[in-house]
Amino acid sequence: MLGGFITNLVYCGYLNIKNKTYKDYFSVPGSVLLNNLFFTFLAGLLWFLQFHFFGMGSSKLPPSMAVFGWSILMALNIAISNIWGIFLNEWKGVQKKTFIVLIIGIVVLILSTFIVKLG
Repeated sequence: MLGGFITNLVYCGYLNIKNKTYKDYFSVPGSVLLNNLFFTFLAGLLWFLQFHFFGMGSSKLPPSMAVFGWSILMALNIAISNIWGIFLNEWKGVQKKTFIVLIIGIVVLILSTFIVKLG
């Protein structure tokens, strides 16, 4: 993981210098910076947990759930990121129809993840 971290750090540093965006770190209010750091931490934690539950090609989940593990993780990534987007007003300004489709999609995704067999 250290190699991936260093590669990402160097590449992001390169892009910051190339695009002259390194000043953005210091020009935002402290609350925005802390908010970004908090959500980055949560994303990193979720990314790390996938290795905990899916280490070395074998799932650490109970055998009855192992086959669904990866799809559960990906579905939760999509659902949670979009739910946070709703709470943080990232969907502000979209058409009502788009927002309704988003909500229906999240509900279907969650239901299809946790309700494997209906009826």
